[in-house]
Amino acid sequence: MKIFAAGFALAMGLSAPAFAQAAGQAGAPPHNESTPAERAETASLNSQISQGNAAIDTQTAQQKALYQQKEQQYQQQMQESQAAQELYQQKQAQYEAQRAQYDAERAAYERATGKAPPE
Repeated sequence: MKIFAAGFALAMGLSAPAFAQAAGQAGAPPHNESTPAERAETASLNSQISQGNAAIDTQTAQQKALYQQKEQQYQQQMQESQAAQELYQQKQAQYEAQRAQYDAERAAYERATGKAPPE
């Protein structure tokens, strides 16, 4: 019967030892219990993973803080740039208004006197 089971397992793509253990081979520990060495190895791996995760979390927090700092600098520069742009536009409009007033006064002077004003 064991030969049939092993042959069936091979035909299904399962290895014979895994199939035999799954069927409860005598002397093999049940698959849901681990040995003290396996538990120690698992604890060691879990510790390594936890340390790795802590390092990644620290790095992520540092990168996030740096990003937030850069974002804050960018927002500050953007506000300063917008304020400078608004000031420029105000001065440009003021210049245009003064230039238009000058042109109008010059034209009025020319009409009144018939000659161009001295430069």
